[in-house]
Parts: sequence; structure tokens; C-alpha cells
Amino acid sequence: MSKSFAEVKEIYEPLLKGGNDYYNFGVSTAGPFLYGYISWLCGQTARYSPQKIFFFSRDGYLMQKAYEIVSGNKNSKYICFSRNSLRQALLYKSRDFADSLKYFGDERYISVGALLQYYGFNAAERNEICIARGLNIDSEYPLKDLASVKPLQNLYRELSGEIFRRSREQNELLADYLAQNGFSGDCASVDIGWHGRMQYYLDEFCALNGICARQHGYYVGVSPVSMLRSPASGYLYGSRNDKMRKKVLCFFGVLEKIFQSLEGSVCGYSRSGGAVVPLTEEYEYADDAVVRRSIADMQNGALDFVCAACGRQMETKHLVSKLLDFGANPTLADVKLFSFMYNVDGVKCYFTAQKSLFKYKLSEFVHALSNSPWKTGFLKSAFKLPLPYFALYSVLRK
Repeated sequence: MSKSFAEVKEIYEPLLKGGNDYYNFGVSTAGPFLYGYISWLCGQTARYSPQKIFFFSRDGYLMQKAYEIVSGNKNSKYICFSRNSLRQALLYKSRDFADSLKYFGDERYISVGALLQYYGFNAAERNEICIARGLNIDSEYPLKDLASVKPLQNLYRELSGEIFRRSREQNELLADYLAQNGFSGDCASVDIGWHGRMQYYLDEFCALNGICARQHGYYVGVSPVSMLRSPASGYLYGSRNDKMRKKVLCFFGVLEKIFQSLEGSVCGYSRSGGAVVPLTEEYEYADDAVVRRSIADMQNGALDFVCAACGRQMETKHLVSKLLDFGANPTLADVKLFSFMYNVDGVKCYFTAQKSLFKYKLSEFVHALSNSPWKTGFLKSAFKLPLPYFALYSVLRK
């Protein structure tokens, strides 16, 4: 065992006593990763000296808390965005249905409900629209084919006036929200990353609205799918070195749950008492106190490690290796920790298999695996055998 890895264990082992499985995971696995990332972030921001540091919701929640511990800087700001809230402020520029779809990400399948959510309709409105038009809200289509689906073309044509009205309203509100939070000048934008879309949307929005903000994005990993107007840096990988990309993205859902706040995703903005306030969807685990407690315990454990490690210099590879191994080649005990978790984007996308392998139809299994935010965990939970799941995932992605 190397001296540096032994030092990591020396910090977390005393904290394990008396903790539950989620707290212990936070202390021993998530905490070292978080400390490594925040130490890197502190070094980066010291080098570039931004005037302001913004942590984006929801994935910037735990990052900001750890940053304040490590840096001692209490002047950072947690600012509320989501891909959906930013996209809605840009939609009124769309030329037609096909053009309006350009702000979708790397989703493989889009449900009717997810499409309506993308256009800014809340849960009650989505149900009402589908019932009135005889559409199945859960029906899914490949994103690449979406523009040619006649019922959806007709749906967009009928709703485009309302979509544009809401988009223009959100555009004005978002501009005021940015001004209200001082989003201008040289800014550090901190988020979990992946494809750089939040930074891309914000850059586009600022350019369209004459807002003078110069972002530098800092992420766990980033490989932009579109050319960014501003620089972006990644802790584990970036556009110039994406060697770690597959190993990180095979369990991106786990990483997001570790960092996320216990609140719903931002769906837009409104005015209240002269201020612009973010509106949120209902939190996906609002009715499940056990899940909320499990995530909170995990985050508390991670922050306890950060407090205990504060000021120490340790090699990145020893801080991140345990979490990367957990994500890429999980045990059955590992996948059990996250077996109840899911993301909601129109429909529920579970992290792990929700029934035995033999109860899946082949097409159903492929679809569930494709939608899972933890590909290797899904494979492990389905097959249960001691196989090299990350290697299998790498082959399937080709």
C-alpha cells in the first residue's frame, strides 16, 4: 500500500465507527473523491482569479459546501439553473419543430411527457394535454427520429404559440435573475460537467441578451459536444485528454446523486416581492424519507472526510480510485446501495435492474440499460456474475 493511499485510510477509518452503510460510503468512498476535486478547484481558481464563483444547482450543492470548508471562502454563490430552465429561455428562437429539438442532450429516447416538460409544461399540464389529444404520455421515440413523428409535429404546431409566449417570458426573467445574482464579468462556473451544455446555453443566452459575462467552467469531467464560447476545465478529463471519460460516464448517475441537493430540478422562474425566484419540479424522492435520509447520510459522511482531510496534500489517483472502482466494477453489495434510485425525465429511469434478467424481453432489457444512469451497476444487478462489467460496457458502447 502506498504512503498516500495509507494516509487516505488513516483519515477515514476512525470515522467509520458507528456509521450506517450510506454514511460509511460517504466517508470512505465519496469523501476522498470530493476532497480531491475541491482541492483541484481551489488551485484552479487561485491561478485564474475569477471575480465571482458560482456553483450551479443541483450538482453544485455539495461542491459548494466542501469548497467553503477547504478554501475558507464564504463569498461563493449557489445559483439555480437546470438544462431545462435555460433551454426554455432560448426556445422562442426556434424556426420550426425540428429546430426546436436542438437543445436536447444525449438522450437516446424521448417520451411525450419529457418533450412537453422540455417545452415548459408542468406535470398537470402534461397530463391534460395528452388526455385531450389521446396521446400516451409514456410513449417513447428515438431522439434521432423525433422530428419525423407526425403526431408530435402536429402537437408542436398546436402548442407553438404558447411555447413561444412562455419562452419569451422566461427569457426576460432569466436575464433579471442573472443580474440579480451578479452574473457578469469574470466568473467561475462550477458544475459536475459531462457535455458542457449548461455553459453552452448560458453563453448563448448571454450573447443573445447583451450580458457581459466571461465564464470559465470547472467540472469533474467535460467533453463539450458543441463549441463553447468560453474555456472549460475538467478534473478527471477534458477535451484534450479524455482517457478517463468512459470510466466516469458509466456511472454518472451515482456521481450526480452524491453531489445533488435534496430539491427538485429548476423548471423556470417567476417574480415574488420584486425579486426573481426559481421554480422547481417536485423532488423525485419527496415522498420517500428513507431515500432522502440515505442521501443526506452519504453527503454528511463525505463532508466529514473533507473536514478531517483539510490542508493535507494527497495524490489524485489515491483520492479518486475507490469511487471509480465502485462505479466501474461494482459488487452486488455496491449495487444494492443504489438499487432504489432513479432519475425522472418524463419517465423513471432506474439505476439498476428492477427484476430478474429472465423476466426482461430483449428489447425491454436493451431499453432499460440504455436509459440507466449507471450502466455497469445495471449489468451487475441483472447478471450477478463476477464478470468484467466495465470492459463489457466499453465493448457495448462501440
